[in-house]
Amino acid sequence: LKLVRYLLKEHATPFELSIASGLGTFLAIIPILGFHSIAIIYFSTRFHLNRLMAFNIQHIFMPPFTPFICIQVGYFVLNGHFLMSFTLNTWLVNIPSRILDWVLGSLILAPNFAIVVSIVVFFISKVFAYLKSKSITSKN
Repeated sequence: LKLVRYLLKEHATPFELSIASGLGTFLAIIPILGFHSIAIIYFSTRFHLNRLMAFNIQHIFMPPFTPFICIQVGYFVLNGHFLMSFTLNTWLVNIPSRILDWVLGSLILAPNFAIVVSIVVFFISKVFAYLKSKSITSKN
């Protein structure tokens, strides 16, 4: 319980939470299969960010939705049109030919999603901080 309280309060200003969520989003989208959690914990600790926020924001970007979007964006950049074939052969058997699409799409989407998520988290945490200060002053 003490650990959870500490993690909730650790580097928990709206700005720090937004930076942590941006880092978690960026690393969650990049295709480093099996190492997302390790990378997020390492970099959030290294940069003195809120580890709980950075770690938990990655759950929004769980497969299969995010890799699908990254592959579509990468395929579009390389070929000028979206991949419209949704067969098992297209997505699983031809996975080596989709890796470049996935990497390229993730490099395009990861920074953009990180910025959007950071902005959203910043404003939400500002509202919560304001409501918390308002409730503290009204009790006194």
